[in-house]
Amino acid sequence: MCVSYDNDISRGESWAAQVQAITGTLREEAAWLFNDDNVSIAAGNYTQANDDQWAAWEIFSTNAQKATPPDAGAAVQLAAAEYAVAMNTEPTSFYQQFVIIIPEWGWPAGDDVPQNFIAYASSEDSPIGPDAPTPEPSSLILLGSGLAGLAAALYRKRHSAPKVPPANA
Repeated sequence: MCVSYDNDISRGESWAAQVQAITGTLREEAAWLFNDDNVSIAAGNYTQANDDQWAAWEIFSTNAQKATPPDAGAAVQLAAAEYAVAMNTEPTSFYQQFVIIIPEWGWPAGDDVPQNFIAYASSEDSPIGPDAPTPEPSSLILLGSGLAGLAAALYRKRHSAPKVPPANA
């Protein structure tokens, strides 16, 4: 989830960033909103997800605070109120599953400053499940050797068949 209402990033851009632990009340609130955003999306509640996004922007941007949020801000206020309750009930370990990604200065000249993001520290922490597993090198070697063996068997079958002369020869 981006937490930079005032900054932007375009598809295809790349930049270096620092990954930092979630520390401090504002970052914890943004992490809680990010988690709630993902849970809402997984449940198909896109209105709540949008409100969580807007509430996260309002934490870090006075421009977002001055702008008119969707649905006149009622749900944004509700998201902030829900976090106020969670702040007193979530264990400290809850926030350890999140990181904040902060772009480093000096990326491509002429571009705007890229957004800051909140993310899960690992895909296992995500409520929508871990990413697809990456094949291990040994699995790829096994697959490759099996395909090579199959290709060799087909080659041998084609080229070792006895040549039968035509019947009218």
